[in-house]
Amino acid sequence: MGFDVTGVNPKNRRGRMFSCNLWAWHPLWSFVSLVASDILTEEQQNGGHYNCPPTTVAAETSLEIARRLRQILKQPEKYEDGVKKAEGRARLEQRGLVKALKELSGEAAGGFHLDRKTVAAFAGFCESSGGFRIT
Repeated sequence: MGFDVTGVNPKNRRGRMFSCNLWAWHPLWSFVSLVASDILTEEQQNGGHYNCPPTTVAAETSLEIARRLRQILKQPEKYEDGVKKAEGRARLEQRGLVKALKELSGEAAGGFHLDRKTVAAFAGFCESSGGFRIT
């Protein structure tokens, strides 16, 4: 299970698609929402956690998200603080979904994670996507 994010007008192969498993997507999108809360609508911030209906982000916004992600990756303390907030927010926002998944899979607590590699990969996708759609 996961999320596929497709480029609206990709500039190259990197901008065509970004795929992420459920456990990494929710903290990543929470992180993006924290970093870009002033340029993403509330509908986009909330809708990014669900793939139905799709959430679309314009090209200009996508480029600004990439710029902000790259900037925060260069600031270890801000990055770590943001990751903690994003992982916590993802847990709270998806509590019902996580509980259901754990009941189905028998998985132990935990699960959500966000690493620098995923954030950097998403920034690269955003730079090349020409806008994107979360499906």
